[in-house]
Amino acid sequence: MRKTHANLLRLIVVAAMLCSLIAITAAITAGPVFAGNQTAGNVTATPSTASSAAAYDVRFQISDNITAGGSITITFPLGVVLPTSIDNQNITVKGPMSHTVTFLTTSPDPTVSGQVVTIPIPTGQWVGGSSTTNCQVLFFQSVGITNPPVAKTAASLAYGVKAHSSSNTTDVTQYLGVIPKYDISTTSGTMGSAVTVTGAGWQPNGLITITGGVLAGGTADALGAFSVVGVANTTGAVNCVDGAGQTQAGGSVTWDTALTIPTFVLLPKLSVDEDNVLPGQQVTVRGFDFNPAVAGNITAANLKIGGTAWAGAALTALSTIDATGTLDDFTQTLTVPYNAKGAQTVSATDTPVAGTGRTATTTLNVKTPTVALNPTAAGPNEWVTITGTNWPASTTIATNSLKLAGTNWNTSGSISVDGNGGWSTTLRVLAAAATGSNTVSCFITGSGSNGTAYAQATLTVGATALSLTPSSGPRGSAVTITANNMTIGGSTIPLAGTYPAAGLYFAQADWNTAANGGGTAITVTSAGTMSPTTVKVPATGGVVGPNAIYARDNGAAIAIGTFTITQPGMTSDKTSASKGDVIAVTGTGWIEGTLGLVTLTWTSAGSTAQTVATITPGANGTWSALVTVPLTAAATNTINASDSYNNSATPITITLAAASISVTPGEGPVGTEVVISGEGFNPQTGFTTYTIGGVGMSTVGLVTDALGGFSSTATIPGLATGAKTITITIGADTATTYFTVTAAAATVATATTNIASQLVRVWGYTATSGWQMYDPADTVGSDLTGLVDGRGYWMSVSEACTLIYGGSSWDLTAGWNLIGW
Repeated sequence: MRKTHANLLRLIVVAAMLCSLIAITAAITAGPVFAGNQTAGNVTATPSTASSAAAYDVRFQISDNITAGGSITITFPLGVVLPTSIDNQNITVKGPMSHTVTFLTTSPDPTVSGQVVTIPIPTGQWVGGSSTTNCQVLFFQSVGITNPPVAKTAASLAYGVKAHSSSNTTDVTQYLGVIPKYDISTTSGTMGSAVTVTGAGWQPNGLITITGGVLAGGTADALGAFSVVGVANTTGAVNCVDGAGQTQAGGSVTWDTALTIPTFVLLPKLSVDEDNVLPGQQVTVRGFDFNPAVAGNITAANLKIGGTAWAGAALTALSTIDATGTLDDFTQTLTVPYNAKGAQTVSATDTPVAGTGRTATTTLNVKTPTVALNPTAAGPNEWVTITGTNWPASTTIATNSLKLAGTNWNTSGSISVDGNGGWSTTLRVLAAAATGSNTVSCFITGSGSNGTAYAQATLTVGATALSLTPSSGPRGSAVTITANNMTIGGSTIPLAGTYPAAGLYFAQADWNTAANGGGTAITVTSAGTMSPTTVKVPATGGVVGPNAIYARDNGAAIAIGTFTITQPGMTSDKTSASKGDVIAVTGTGWIEGTLGLVTLTWTSAGSTAQTVATITPGANGTWSALVTVPLTAAATNTINASDSYNNSATPITITLAAASISVTPGEGPVGTEVVISGEGFNPQTGFTTYTIGGVGMSTVGLVTDALGGFSSTATIPGLATGAKTITITIGADTATTYFTVTAAAATVATATTNIASQLVRVWGYTATSGWQMYDPADTVGSDLTGLVDGRGYWMSVSEACTLIYGGSSWDLTAGWNLIGW
């Protein structure tokens, strides 16, 4: 029983090893499968094409075990390109059956020296060997070993791979077979289209000839590689032969494995003899290289332009029109459809042969018809020139095929198209055209009013412009009105009814009335011109600013304009004044020349308006006036101006100046004589109260003048020093100011007390009093009573001394001295 279990265990281990080997082999990119004990040595590269990166399977017989620490050495032939290093995880080393080396990431990597690769056997590993067993070394494709650039068979013994182990250093040589390769840049195309053929592994510096599906020729380089540009020839295999007679099938040699042979598919093609053509123009369509097996296999329904069967196409049999002589071509001269425009796809499809149909396409550019307008904006009955380009040459635009907003426009006849596809006509904008954007449509010949618009443009229709001279002014202005492009053939603009019926309206109100200087119907001439008519801007209705003017004749033609009512202006030279003051007022922008047209009024707050002037504006609508502030003026007042046409200016606000008083001089000792002046009081009014520092003063005989002013002389009463208020009340108005009472001037005797024994005489001078003298010995004749601050004095002393007074001192010498007090 134990033996049976042991055998079963061996089978499980073997099975596991086989599965492991299968998994490892599957991970090798394009590598061969190693299965158990090999009985013959060999070396293969996968793929085996020249200059390709390949997986290498190197097998050789060993007669002795390779123990841990030993190695395997493989020498590759010249031409094989090795990497500078190899990761041990990208190789596999195997002996018979269970002798598979496990490389850890910590195991030493193989070394590369020139063409020699040495693989160390890691610790704990070994490779068993005998004279009848193989050792296999598998290099993954990811290692980066590249095949030689020139193809050779294994039988040629050109590329020998040598291998030996550290236990037996005798090299065993196996031979590598390398095959050439070639490919084409595109596998399909039309006859004569360029195809690049590239290859490697062929005879170095030898001739290269490409035949079959592609025709080309050239020379390989020193390593047997080539790249030549050929032309598409036919459907089929692309053949290659070099100067040594080597072909894809072998030729002078027998390749170890078959070469991949590219195949080229020839596609049909179409051409047109002209491009950028007009609709209706004839063009010739040519087709090449369709299925030759069925005569007449392109039907009229399968020759299309813009996805629609091309009218006039009728094919009975394919012919030959190229150099191949094969009945696979066709030619047709056809008319470009009238409704074609822009880039059109032309296509032809033949009848499927063996289930495969062939289609060729090309592009025909058809000029797009256009319609242009000059001008692009116009009013009803105005002339517009319509110009077409790129239309079917030498045809006509049928009557009623040119429309404005869907309404027939060219009603008088057709329009001729010249040989270059151009046409032009001039038409009046329809009188009933709606204001705003209108589509101008022109239909293709023969479609009439039921066709699809072939070309379009946009005409912006505005109402006929009504001419107003002037176009702005105050109410009552005379305005001359006229318009062109009204109803052709004669009409009238009747006396207005209700807007928007026929008539003339200012801001939707009747304008052509007797009150406005009108009252008769306005004639429209046979040419559609409105007779010039003069009416006045209404005194009522409308607003200051733009107002719509609307005229409509009996033929439904409408003209519109705008008149801007302006507000006359008024200014003054002052905005604050006292009663009785005169204010200069000027006006601009009024109706000129009517006597008493402008009325000026003065309105005081809380009172009714008083007329202060009536004025006749000058020829330019300006005027000027003087307004006297009335005695009844309030704190706030307004000056207004208006006329009989209901014009009025923005009122001017006049603020009444407050009553005020002033005093001269503003300071002095008690007894100073002062002049008190006032203004802004009620004219011709007596004083109510009059005080200085609270001391009542006499008001007898004190009365304001005609302008409310006064001037009074007073003497400052005995008051303490400091600022004292002066108050005057006249009627309801009270005004105040102040006077500063200063200390009385010192007497000469008091001021000179400390030099009384030396003082001889003092002289002083003022402009008002002249020279004044003080002599201590002549008190009767002395008229200089005191010394005033800021004045200069001459002092005569009998001997040198120092005058001291009020904290100041002056050094005096015997005789006269000039001092500043």
